[in-house]
Amino acid sequence: IFFLRKDFIMQISMKCSVAVHCLIFIHEAKGIAKVTSNLLAQSTGCNPVIIRNVISGLKKRNIEGIYCQDKKDAAKMILSLIEPGSSIGWGGSASVRELGVLDELKKAGHEMRDYPMKDKEVMGNPSYLGSCSSDYFLMGTNAITVKGELINIDGAGNRVACLIHGPKHVIVVAGMNKLVRNLEDGIDRIQTQVCPIIADATGRKTPCGVKGVCMDCQSPDCMCCSIVVTRRSRYDGRIKVVIVG
Repeated sequence: IFFLRKDFIMQISMKCSVAVHCLIFIHEAKGIAKVTSNLLAQSTGCNPVIIRNVISGLKKRNIEGIYCQDKKDAAKMILSLIEPGSSIGWGGSASVRELGVLDELKKAGHEMRDYPMKDKEVMGNPSYLGSCSSDYFLMGTNAITVKGELINIDGAGNRVACLIHGPKHVIVVAGMNKLVRNLEDGIDRIQTQVCPIIADATGRKTPCGVKGVCMDCQSPDCMCCSIVVTRRSRYDGRIKVVIVG
């Protein structure tokens, strides 16, 4: 499978096509059959215990994994995990925005602690201090291994910093397309598939944005300043990963 953009062709992982298949399958099966992890796995030809293995791997790392069949169920689950009157911080995650939970949390009267892009230009900004001391921090993850390791690459570093330490609770949203075999595959996925698209969309003058190829750059616009692997949570019940089918 190839993705054509401007002056380059970039190979996309087969997991992309599997994810598209899953979404279509879930949509078409509505009202006909209950879509379980086994049924979904059978339809894609995947091992029927992949999801359970990932959740088991997360549990061994003191991280709770929760599987949701679709975005609607994932949104309901996330809202149910957050106690009334809590303060909410979040990283720049398309996965979180697509679920619509930020608007729902705002309507419910939660204290929303935004950390806008302009505030990242100077260290020690009060808006960041508020975000990293929030009751709940919502974010996506760039990749997750079948063993339950979370892989994230960040430019400013505020997102991974809050994952590591600060907020009382962290809720991570991960689509099945983020699943990779190991750490090497996860980093490769991010640098060759994710970063070039983001760089191009945001106008960053990095090699991956201009040529579509990661060149281990030292550009001021570099998005790979920090590469963080979360292999275990020290604090019981702090990190929850919501896996969206």
